[in-house]
Amino acid sequence: MLSVESEKDLYKYLHRFESRGLKVTKFHEPDINDELTAITVEPTDKARKLCSNLPLALKECKKDF
Repeated sequence: MLSVESEKDLYKYLHRFESRGLKVTKFHEPDINDELTAITVEPTDKARKLCSNLPLALKECKKDF
């Protein structure tokens, strides 16, 4: 799971994937004006290269045990 800064960035990646013929699934949040909150992309080498500069999601979260 990776993260982007904003919904605008999420749409940018969505367009990149779709324009290269990759299969994607979009997730919209009905509680917040149908905002795009996540996408999934098929696991291919092409997708991996397009996502290679994105940080891991929730990396800064730590659990205290």
